[in-house]
Amino acid sequence: MLGITSPVNNNVRVFKSTQSNPIVKNNPVSFKGCNIELEGSSKDTFVSSSSALSAKSKIGSLDEKEKEVLAENLAKAGYSAFEAGNYQACISALDKSLELNPNNARGYHTKASAEKELGLFAQAIENYTKAIQLRPDSANSLRLLALTKEKYAKELETSDELAAKSVRLSAVGDYAKYISAVQANASFDTPLKIANALERKAEILMGEKSFESA
Repeated sequence: MLGITSPVNNNVRVFKSTQSNPIVKNNPVSFKGCNIELEGSSKDTFVSSSSALSAKSKIGSLDEKEKEVLAENLAKAGYSAFEAGNYQACISALDKSLELNPNNARGYHTKASAEKELGLFAQAIENYTKAIQLRPDSANSLRLLALTKEKYAKELETSDELAAKSVRLSAVGDYAKYISAVQANASFDTPLKIANALERKAEILMGEKSFESA
């Protein structure tokens, strides 16, 4: 059996597997002797029951299928942490999951959203971009990338106005891609989504014109 506990409590959720492994309740994720503890407030995002080095060595001994299962468990821990508002634990879990499986678009998207909530806008932009590279038609990732760029540009204004302008204008392109993605998957609220995106684009462009004429 494989076990995974929520980063915010010790309730074990068990998933079926062909492997038979003990569940270590004191760690959020345990698999094949790799007891991974997710630190919600530590910059060291990977801790094993003995040491980070020892745990990494154990992970290196897993076969590809076992690494896939561990990556999935870590990702689920990250998603649960995000829903609970524990953004640092979310980033911690997804960092390790994405090392094992760098093709998880949802993982990059969720990690980016956690970074955005913590005000880590540059990192969030990087990870939303990775999510979009894997899933170019993701309207939600495109929308949040554009919004995060606007926030980051605002942060840059006092130190580097040229960089801020570049980031803002790149957000315009993201809104255009978002509109295309929304149109490709039309629903009852598509007109509203498009109208909101067009409004954001217009505000950015009008703001740039005002700045240039000042």
